[in-house]
Amino acid sequence: MHAAVAIRKPPPTENLGISDEEVAGTPAPARTATQRMPEEAEKVRPKRGCVPAWVWITGGVAVVLVGITTLALIVAALNRSAARERTASPTVTATAAVVSTPGTVGGENDQGDDDGVLCVDRDGREQLDSYRLRLSWQLAQDENVTEDLILIERTTTSDPEAWQSSIDSEGESYKTVFAGGQLWSGYGDSWMVLDPTDAAAEEGALLDYFNISHHWVAGLGEGDYEYVGRETVNGCQTRHFETDYAGNWEALRLGDTDIPSAVDSVVGSFWIADEADLPAFVVRLVLELHGPFRDGADTFLIRQEFTEANQRIVVRPPEVGGLVEEVPLYPDADVQSWSPDDVAFVVAGGVTAGDVHAFYKQALPEAGWALADEPPTSEEMVTSVWVLGGKQLTVQIVPDESDGSIFVFVSREDAGQ
Repeated sequence: MHAAVAIRKPPPTENLGISDEEVAGTPAPARTATQRMPEEAEKVRPKRGCVPAWVWITGGVAVVLVGITTLALIVAALNRSAARERTASPTVTATAAVVSTPGTVGGENDQGDDDGVLCVDRDGREQLDSYRLRLSWQLAQDENVTEDLILIERTTTSDPEAWQSSIDSEGESYKTVFAGGQLWSGYGDSWMVLDPTDAAAEEGALLDYFNISHHWVAGLGEGDYEYVGRETVNGCQTRHFETDYAGNWEALRLGDTDIPSAVDSVVGSFWIADEADLPAFVVRLVLELHGPFRDGADTFLIRQEFTEANQRIVVRPPEVGGLVEEVPLYPDADVQSWSPDDVAFVVAGGVTAGDVHAFYKQALPEAGWALADEPPTSEEMVTSVWVLGGKQLTVQIVPDESDGSIFVFVSREDAGQ
């Protein structure tokens, strides 16, 4: 039976005092009569009621969730390819762990009393006011990286609440930003506004992955690790430990993934913060999981790094750009999504689809666009097609009867497609 690792909680840290304006980002550029950027922290996003709007926004949520789900699927695929079972872990000569009472600081079991004491806060990440985090998974063969499986980056500040996350896998990039009470989701060069009440759900799935290092280290017991010494890592004073214990893989399990079945042995190093005003969180974790993996790989590498713990961090909303900068927007338009070749926005009640069409019938020719033909008009939609220099611009205007607003979608493509 392994002895429990010492768990403690530090005194609360001071908040960073970052203003809402700083979190919301740099001030929005001066608005012209045809452009309005969604960067005001206090702004309330209008409701989406029309069919095209929810199609785009629901699609965006699905893209982000697919990206998150990819994490578990990657490891599951690795384990299904395992050809042999885990062998017994080697014996380690280690410093004995000391058990302290959770919530106490500076007592006889504090880290300062014994260099060899392993003391870690299981919820150390949650206790930080701000941080940047980087988590990567890679496959290697004969000590050479053969495949970058996934890279997750996270930036967080708690006062005021703001965060951004990115997931890069197989050449694709998924991003989520929450700042100033607004939520955005991005895929490649495309961004869209989401309902801010979905923020907790959007980040919740990722936070489980960020806690893995703390749960795994907290599962180590007496005899499972060796103390190496004091080191400065990422600007933080730490205590360095090593382990080759392969018996607490439950802390590395993701969903129904069974990692232990594909692991023969492990070599791990971790560095735990040792500063009076910081929790005992895992500043750096480096794990080498040895076993048979896919495509001949013999090592699964996990590396997690925390930087800028409790430092002043500003999270900014994504910059609105792409087609929105090249095509005139209806006055006071509220941009909902944008990319290099399309933009969607909502115009508040008080105008009609005919008003919006009349605006574009004047503004687009002034910008050099020529109307290809007289647009079809109905009570449900007004669609017009414009051409310029081999490009075709389609403007779709859809009234929303539920609140009187107008949804507009503008897309650009090569002419004749």
